[in-house]
Amino acid sequence: MSIVSYEGRGGEIMENESSIEVSTPNASYALVKATIDSQIATARAFPRNLRRAVDEVKTMAGLTKEIAKSCIYALPRGGKTIEGPSARFAEILASCWGNISVQGRVIDEDDKVVVVMGECIDLQRNNRVAVELRVGIIDKYGKKYNADMINMTANAAISKATRNAIFKVVPRAFWDGAYEQVRQVIKGSLKAIDVERGEWLDFWRGKAIPAEHVYQALGVNGREEITEEHVITMIGWNQSIENGEAQLYDIFPVQVVVSVKAQNLNATLADVKAKQAAANQVKQPVKPLVQEEFPDEPGSRG
Repeated sequence: MSIVSYEGRGGEIMENESSIEVSTPNASYALVKATIDSQIATARAFPRNLRRAVDEVKTMAGLTKEIAKSCIYALPRGGKTIEGPSARFAEILASCWGNISVQGRVIDEDDKVVVVMGECIDLQRNNRVAVELRVGIIDKYGKKYNADMINMTANAAISKATRNAIFKVVPRAFWDGAYEQVRQVIKGSLKAIDVERGEWLDFWRGKAIPAEHVYQALGVNGREEITEEHVITMIGWNQSIENGEAQLYDIFPVQVVVSVKAQNLNATLADVKAKQAAANQVKQPVKPLVQEEFPDEPGSRG
């Protein structure tokens, strides 16, 4: 196949033995425009029912306690905890609201950051919002992430960008009540507060986070000051970590993460040493069997 470029003609001629195909930059634009025009026409022909949409958000988001828990996130910022609806809640909202188009993509990348865009279009009202986010892709040693880590970071950023775009397109007045219902579902599913305190402190301890640092992050002086609201905050922390929106060091002091890494390193070194010691153990030689050690059976010689 030969490709011949013509400057000033807006495209390339691609030719082979059987056909000649002309591709222009405007072709993809025309296709996208036709798709959007079709979606807008459909949206206006079948407009959303606002009351039904709001009721569906409440029903879906609060259907089970597991779904409700996935609908919140929480992160400490400037000495305070920021809590809000998560990307999972935004997905439910977009599904129930209807007649909107949502997409996210990476738009730029260099040696230090990835730039992503989340976009939401209300096809019925012709309202478009695009949100850009820049996220770092270098570690604390100044080394660029590997490809898998970059993809993971970019995907988490896209999730946040599209979430923010959805919440800018769909007015808060329509989903605020559903979010409050989510919180009530979570509260109603909680165990006795002392049981919840113990289980969550054990949960963080399992991640090598001592209770004192949990208290510090919550802004309380001890176990007895942890309330149901604090439990919801911890649920939000965990959801943020599971969604890739936060890491342990975003929630707890940096020295804790360093301590965790040191503990893991010490455990690894101890494991390696134990394996080496086991491999270096010299087995006792097996004494060869000789005929003299076995008595002659009766009549064997004569």
